[in-house]
Amino acid sequence: MDGALPLPDRSVPGAPGAPAVPDASGVGPRARRVRAPRRGATAATNPTRRRVLEAALRLFNEQGTAQVTTNHVAAAAGLSPGNLYYWFRDKQDLVRALVGQWLAEFEQHWDEVHDLPANVHVLWDDLGRTAELDRRYRFVGRELLALIHDDAELAGTVRATYRRRLAAQVAYARRLVRAGVLRPPAPPRTLDDLVTALWLVAENWPAHLALTRDAKDRGRSPSGVRPMLAVLAPHLTEQGMRALEAL
Repeated sequence: MDGALPLPDRSVPGAPGAPAVPDASGVGPRARRVRAPRRGATAATNPTRRRVLEAALRLFNEQGTAQVTTNHVAAAAGLSPGNLYYWFRDKQDLVRALVGQWLAEFEQHWDEVHDLPANVHVLWDDLGRTAELDRRYRFVGRELLALIHDDAELAGTVRATYRRRLAAQVAYARRLVRAGVLRPPAPPRTLDDLVTALWLVAENWPAHLALTRDAKDRGRSPSGVRPMLAVLAPHLTEQGMRALEAL
């Protein structure tokens, strides 16, 4: 028929409808695609992938990322290296996943705080949860600048989240001022300066512990809440101090 499209020759390898031709390994293209590392929601909730991340987090926290190999992580997770590579391409892929997890948990926390009343009780819980997240991902606090130095993708993600978190904290501090709980610093210092000071204490607490604690001490790390309160307390109003003392 004039103008009709020719039917594909199914005897030609690669033509539509033609049978897949195995490669030298004897595995066809469709089978190889199934073995690609998984991504998306299914991957994020997979118990094996979670086990690998928990093992990597434990080792990174204890030894630092430089001392840990993918073989170490696989052994700690009870997997073969091949099973680990099914989920993660290399160690940097593990680092990105854990830093992303750390950032996501902070973002979720701040979304919850945004919907809560502005008072000392919520502030205290916020400081405690922030300190706990920093403790859980303490390798990030120790190594973040080095981790993003040579990884433009990771650096972009961290910087964007950093800016959002800082803006959210300044907005919450303004709510505390309006609620009569917090006083802004005397000019020329600003509320942004106060939030930044608190931020610096929180973000650098893991590095401080690494420098001041005995490396052999496996006990629970001291919380960074007290140093943060030392910065915050002079700026609480009388109402804010009474509420803090009642906790």
